[in-house]
Amino acid sequence: MISIEDAADTLLPEFLLDKDPGYDGWLFGKVSATLARVDAKEPRLHDHDEAMARLRERRAGENAY
Repeated sequence: MISIEDAADTLLPEFLLDKDPGYDGWLFGKVSATLARVDAKEPRLHDHDEAMARLRERRAGENAY
């Protein structure tokens, strides 16, 4: 048995929650592309501030529609 609080920091919720159609394929594609970049020694790493700015830009673009 595991508490809700303990389960929150694990992958367990991923197995229990309903996902949008296509989520598994999208996730597989993202992970595959990342592993391919790492294997090719071409990882695209960003410092925290840059990563957060890029995320904010992406979210603003999604909300523009």
